[in-house]
Amino acid sequence: MEFPLAHEKINRAMIIYKRLFGLMHPDVANVYNNIGILYIKQGLFVEALELLHKSLDIRTKVFKFENLEIAKSYNNIGLVYERQGRVEETLEYYNKALEIFIKYFGENHPHIAIIYNNVGYLYVN
Repeated sequence: MEFPLAHEKINRAMIIYKRLFGLMHPDVANVYNNIGILYIKQGLFVEALELLHKSLDIRTKVFKFENLEIAKSYNNIGLVYERQGRVEETLEYYNKALEIFIKYFGENHPHIAIIYNNVGYLYVN
């Protein structure tokens, strides 16, 4: 994976979105989320959490209700906590994501199965 090139392109997108829309916009939140995921792939969990929380903060202020983007933020933050071995925080964020996904999709959906699987795996380790 070419992390420097990925960072360069994503940061260019951030500059454009901030210039066009300001800081409090869903597209800015998406870029923070994407950089956070990039940091996860690099094993930079502290940096990832910082940006994923920024993304979540924007999403909760912009949308003002629980939607799928907020659920994805909760899930991604839970993933970082899982990688750090922080079980309590992992469960907290996975459960928040699960609650929203169930509202949108019901119990029988791949997103629901993934989170149940992730939570089950936590109990094994």
